[in-house]
Amino acid sequence: MIRTIGVLIGIFCVLGIYFGPSILFPIPTLDPKDNPAIEQFVIQHTNDERTAAGLPPLVHDPLISEIARAHSENMSRLGLSHDLEGREPTDRALRAGYNCRAYRADGSYTYGLSENILQYPVASHLDGFETISEAVAHDLVNSWMASAGHRANILDEDVHKIGVGIALLEHASDGQGWTGSVIFATQNFSSCR
Repeated sequence: MIRTIGVLIGIFCVLGIYFGPSILFPIPTLDPKDNPAIEQFVIQHTNDERTAAGLPPLVHDPLISEIARAHSENMSRLGLSHDLEGREPTDRALRAGYNCRAYRADGSYTYGLSENILQYPVASHLDGFETISEAVAHDLVNSWMASAGHRANILDEDVHKIGVGIALLEHASDGQGWTGSVIFATQNFSSCR
């Protein structure tokens, strides 16, 4: 009995050395079907940051998410940019039928959407989260919060609505030997109620 246990432990050790730790502890991976879950977790983590700063949570707007998702999918083909094919966030919003003009607390008005975008090479770690979708969403929001301009969009007191869009590019390469999955993420914010 002890010999059998020893042999099994030896086999697992050899497999772990030969194939790496992923043979014993599978590395979580993403699939495009995970995109809606990531989008919802991004909204949740964004609202967590807002409430921690004493601001009200944002309301999810499905049309704004459609606009954000279309932009992320476009970025997965054309690269990271706020202005693809001559269309900025407000242009994309108007084309999708989202017409918003709202007055800000300082007396000025805003027209259209503000935006955060990010290209994120997917890491396979959970960092204490139950799903890879939640771990990725947390990383996305943390990346935006670490940037002054993106943080300002998230914590803008005049913003009331949010939409998030995710696109997964499964076989990306940086041209220098790295290959893997890349997420293109878009957060759009609206001051309209």
